[in-house]
Amino acid sequence: LAFGPGATVLMTEHRYPVTAIAGDLIRALVGAAVTCGPVVLLSLNPWFSGVLLTLTVLFAYFGVLTVARSRMRIVSDEEAVAVLTPRERRIDWCDLDGLRLNYYRTGSRSEQSWMQLVMKSGRRTIKVDSRVSRFDALAERADMAARRNGLVLDDTTMVNMRSLRGVKLD
Repeated sequence: LAFGPGATVLMTEHRYPVTAIAGDLIRALVGAAVTCGPVVLLSLNPWFSGVLLTLTVLFAYFGVLTVARSRMRIVSDEEAVAVLTPRERRIDWCDLDGLRLNYYRTGSRSEQSWMQLVMKSGRRTIKVDSRVSRFDALAERADMAARRNGLVLDDTTMVNMRSLRGVKLD
């Protein structure tokens, strides 16, 4: 990525808005409270307490991941895409060797659906979901890099790319 004085490459920055991840954070907090509360307040069977505490740990982990996602910055330019977190990851577009765009429907309305963009280069993987700002621009840049690299995209990815661009599907 071109940083610093004299950098003329168009760079885009993508973040998860607080409103996009607030529901996940609330789910994590409520889940941890509901599963930990009975263990603390009631005298339960040790086996059942173990199950509830395991669930508490899973909800807490989900909460930590959600907070990390809220602080994540994804930047891309004509050379690469990078996730700027304590565990930075970068994929140069010229090294992109895998691309998938998956669509997930979680309800009856289209507002209850989301997409996940998976970009790969060797053993490095960057996954971004459609709640991130300017997701369509990032997906378009990844698609252009895949075409330049001669990648053959699966049918699902191609249909989802067309759908993301607003192309009517027959």
